Amino acid sequence: MQWAVGRRWAWAALLLAAVAMLAQVVWHWLGTQSFVFQHEEIAQLARQYAGLDHELAFSRLIVELRRLHPGHVLPDEELQWVFVNAGGWMGAMCLLHASLSEYVLLFGTALGSSGHSGRYWAEISDTIISGTFHQWREGTTKSEVFYPGPSLAKLLLDMSEAWECRPP
Repeated sequence: MQWAVGRRWAWAALLLAAVAMLAQVVWHWLGTQSFVFQHEEIAQLARQYAGLDHELAFSRLIVELRRLHPGHVLPDEELQWVFVNAGGWMGAMCLLHASLSEYVLLFGTALGSSGHSGRYWAEISDTIISGTFHQWREGTTKSEVFYPGPSLAKLLLDMSEAWECRPP
């Protein structure tokens, strides 16, 4: 009977070691992964079209991303705007590119929305094209307001935040 308990502990230790090793492999892969799209490149394009009517800005942004990254942006017939409801906020998103290591999407709301971002195992950046973005970061008592043009970067497991999007 005592040998059975010892075997269970051995299997548990082996399983724990395998999970730890897998986590290290994934962490290393994420750290050395090369990306198709660069944050600053997308932010610069978004700033270039900031202030235009949002549909025109989105259209021009998509055309330019296709020119810069052929084969990596979905064709027009596959682009869809779908409602998203998460963290208390509601909007619509249009996925342009997705892979195991990155995604690029357009997001917007016609009514204004607010919610909580949560914490992610990812680096996220947002660039406002039209409207405003109010961000209230954890540990502060005041919100910041962002207008078309600037980029907001959220680093891996960064602070949580509450935010509100308002259409123009």
